[in-house]
Amino acid sequence: MSSATTSSYPAQGGCLCGAVRYELKAPPDGSWICWCLSCRKTTGSICSANSHCKAKDFCITKGEEYLTLYKEAGTSSGQVFEGYFCRLCGCNIHTTSDVMRQEGSIIVTSGTLDEPHILEWKPTAEFFCMRKPGYMGTFQGTKTFVKMPEGH
Repeated sequence: MSSATTSSYPAQGGCLCGAVRYELKAPPDGSWICWCLSCRKTTGSICSANSHCKAKDFCITKGEEYLTLYKEAGTSSGQVFEGYFCRLCGCNIHTTSDVMRQEGSIIVTSGTLDEPHILEWKPTAEFFCMRKPGYMGTFQGTKTFVKMPEGH
């Protein structure tokens, strides 16, 4: 993970109702907070906590039949994002796109990680800070970007 962890891997995670479970075999390559409108709407929160992972390190271990795909074409990057969520509880699990598939990467919604890994999760960047509410401070040690930087 781009932020230090003391827990060993693999890590586990899953949705709110427990129908979908996954394993993350290695630490994420990066971690960030995103303030974009898409992340806001898909999480139902003011922002999204995300982990950029190698797709080969991510594996659904239970409940793949409960995953539903939502394709979002109106993103600021122009990419069509494919968000996978549990159809029983609505929890967003992971996101991919054609570009991410070519790179061999995936975005895991960090809040779905189990303890102790989620307790050690720490963002290294904040994207779309132009949409960040004024009452929210900056996370210590993060790089901030007005929009999504090139190459992400």
